[in-house]
Amino acid sequence: MKTNVMKFMYVVFCMFICTMVSAQNSEKPTGNWEFSASDAPYGYQEGTCFFKAKNGKLTATVKVSGRELKIDDIKAQDNTDMYKCQFYLDGASVELSFKFSDNKITNGLANAEGMSIPVTFKKIISETSKSGKKK
Repeated sequence: MKTNVMKFMYVVFCMFICTMVSAQNSEKPTGNWEFSASDAPYGYQEGTCFFKAKNGKLTATVKVSGRELKIDDIKAQDNTDMYKCQFYLDGASVELSFKFSDNKITNGLANAEGMSIPVTFKKIISETSKSGKKK
């Protein structure tokens, strides 16, 4: 009887660990982020990006150079923490890739018309989330 209980506890423990690992891999970059790309053409060097996850799909609304751009399909690459999307900005095809882990976006790179432009992201922390109260 004691052996069966130990086996049961072992199975429960393994399921718990698998669930935790799975939950970590399904983490997505959501919320408001500022981005900067100092090597980008004038007017496109900074802006904001609002990432939203719904029904397992990651989308974004980007504000840059006084325009708002919707990106409807941001995909994780082969169950990794790397993401990639493609969109058009003023007629130019742009492919953006970045890494999301530990609640940070790193390794941002935009490829547009033969240019590789590093992109950095910084999470926007609202006053509400800092204090718990709206100011």
